Amino acid sequence: MRRIHIRKRFLLIMLCTILLTFLCAPIYSDNAVFGWWKSRYDNKTARADIQNLNNANKPVKILSVKAPSWHNIIISPRWQQNGNLIENTISSKWRSFTIKFEAINDGKVAILWRGPYFMHNNKQYPVPVDFRFVTVNGKHILDGRQAFTFNNPLKHKLSVKKGEVVTISFEARKHHWRFSDLRRFYAMNWLLFFSVLILAFLLSYKLVQYVSKFKLAEHNSRIDIVFVITFLALLFVPMSRISTAEKSMQENRMLAKYPNMFEKTLNQNYGKQFEQWFNDRFNGRDFMISAYSRLKLAINRVYKYGEAILIKDNNWTFNGNFTPNIPSSQRKIINGLKEFKEFLRQNNIRFYMMIVPPKSFIYREYLLEGSDFDYKKFKALNQWVKKDLVAQNSDLNIVYLYNMLRKARHQDFVFFKQTHHWTDWGAYNGYQELMKVIAKDYPDIHIVHLDEYKRFTSKFLREDSDRKFHTGQTLGKLKIDKEYAVKHLLKDDYVYYDHNNMIEPKIVNKDYRRFKFYKNNNLPNAPRVMVVGTSQNEDFMQFLPYSFSELRFFRMNNVKKVPYSEEGKIFKRFKKDILELKPDIFILSVTTGNLPQLAKIMED
Repeated sequence: MRRIHIRKRFLLIMLCTILLTFLCAPIYSDNAVFGWWKSRYDNKTARADIQNLNNANKPVKILSVKAPSWHNIIISPRWQQNGNLIENTISSKWRSFTIKFEAINDGKVAILWRGPYFMHNNKQYPVPVDFRFVTVNGKHILDGRQAFTFNNPLKHKLSVKKGEVVTISFEARKHHWRFSDLRRFYAMNWLLFFSVLILAFLLSYKLVQYVSKFKLAEHNSRIDIVFVITFLALLFVPMSRISTAEKSMQENRMLAKYPNMFEKTLNQNYGKQFEQWFNDRFNGRDFMISAYSRLKLAINRVYKYGEAILIKDNNWTFNGNFTPNIPSSQRKIINGLKEFKEFLRQNNIRFYMMIVPPKSFIYREYLLEGSDFDYKKFKALNQWVKKDLVAQNSDLNIVYLYNMLRKARHQDFVFFKQTHHWTDWGAYNGYQELMKVIAKDYPDIHIVHLDEYKRFTSKFLREDSDRKFHTGQTLGKLKIDKEYAVKHLLKDDYVYYDHNNMIEPKIVNKDYRRFKFYKNNNLPNAPRVMVVGTSQNEDFMQFLPYSFSELRFFRMNNVKKVPYSEEGKIFKRFKKDILELKPDIFILSVTTGNLPQLAKIMED
């Protein structure tokens, strides 16, 4: 009997050791357990990405694809603006594929063979796929079997001439797992693994020993033992999987970073910072947020979180202060704008300004009475902008888009329902209004028409600088998860416009500086322009660069290490760029909410 008892205890110790080692997987490899398991059973597709390294706005043309059961061929520019993505399901047996494409222009093309893109709980996991017999125009790129993932693809570059037809062929299958994969694909740290294993064994040994004595010495029942074990196990759950994500997609904010205990001296706030870091990243946090959000959504007609609200009757969301106050420093704003315009005039640069009203002004009828929308404050601010700022200062060339957007909304959405940004249609109408004013000084300026654009629709939103489609920033601030949003809230088709000759901008995103540079080779003699503005201008850039030879768009807000109090200091922040670029035109594009910041426009 004693021998049987010892065997049972040993089995319990081993089971506890395995469980604790599994729960502590993020310590020795953030991908090892979960990523390996999912990669074996989920997302079994092989990808071939064909990307243009120059002339990126003109993807290659796919002529033919020969493969068993191709299920998904995505052609840019709808999802990938710099190439084509071809993806197909695979099995454990080798399958042959042949793809032919034609080059639209002279240039260089990159071909990438890779595994699928797989995300889970805002984290990307590697999914290896086996490739062999890879050829390009008969040239052997890879013969023997080798595994590749999304972030570590097999890559081949080649130069192509306009009209040249390229043939690529390869074989692919589900990855056959090898022990070395743990280190190659999942960053397995064996030293930490064995350290965790030993500690888990020692802890399990002491735990099983304690429970055994607890039963014998205290004459407690089995339910007491189960309670003790369950309680101790639950203590490990929050720390069993610490999130390594930089940003919470649910909340649309950056997560707290792990603090340093010692900087130059002992960090006195280490305890509070550690608590904030752990609260942002503990295991199950996203699930708890999602469950709490769904409960509130189920029982409330108007769902609020922070400053954002969702009105369930019509699925409209609104974010932030619905009715800002009239700026207290009206005269300082006007004098600062005039002084800034004079600085530009002295450098032979023309000044124009565009003001975008908030969504709550344009769609105020969708706000309920209890939503904090103050009609009197709205009317007062709207009148001040239209009369005191715009009408009485015609020399400033200010375009206020309120009347235009109220009219354009009857034809299509001018703002997205799920975020505070305007749509392509709203941005196009704003572009038209601004260009009418610029055309008075530049009669020959090219004003684009929608006939120059490819038109497509999607229920997802493209609103910010990365130009990616998602469910909307306001839904993120409301902590509404993607699954619920797609099923219940994304019910409208939004129209998008991509120019037939898309200009791919050069992007700089560093501390203190964030800008995009557009070069339009089709209009070499057109004026050069510099734009400073907010995130509303990201959709605006679908149209504005096609009227000028060069355009540089600098972000005024949401720039690293530029505090809110410094955002409105346009002269201080951009004087050097203005004097170096010497553009023909300077455009300042803001929202009504940014107007108080412009009281500091000339502060140096």
